[in-house]
Amino acid sequence: MSAARREVRVAPTRCASRERAPTSSRWTSAPISTRSTIPLARPEDLDETVARIEQLGRRVAATQTDVRDATAVAAAIDGGVAELGGLDIVVANAGIAMYDAADTMSEQSWRDMIDTNLTGVWTICRGAIPHMIDGGRGGAMVLIGSVAAHVGMLHLSH
Repeated sequence: MSAARREVRVAPTRCASRERAPTSSRWTSAPISTRSTIPLARPEDLDETVARIEQLGRRVAATQTDVRDATAVAAAIDGGVAELGGLDIVVANAGIAMYDAADTMSEQSWRDMIDTNLTGVWTICRGAIPHMIDGGRGGAMVLIGSVAAHVGMLHLSH
């Protein structure tokens, strides 16, 4: 199992085990037209996350939502807030990686990466911010990035 797929289960489970608050877990498992060197989350991963959280006696609202679809992300967040009663913490961990040289990378690979890694994180924040403001309690947003933002990597041109 990849570290990326493991992380989508570990973070929500840790939050649920330490807090008394319900948990909402969502991520994309929609097909990406280009290959990703990071295995994408599968429906089974979401099912396992839900089971782990429920074993802790916590409630969870879980959906498969493509982070590239702002309307679907907003609807998923709205549904989770309606079901669980609020939103205090957001962890945006959308990302794919493809090792391609800039001069040989396809336009589709570039679009898939931008739509997931950049636009996907924005759609999560955009959908969550109104709920955090309306809640009147503040909150926290954690945006997960890549080490490639700090260190040059061979053939990781995006």
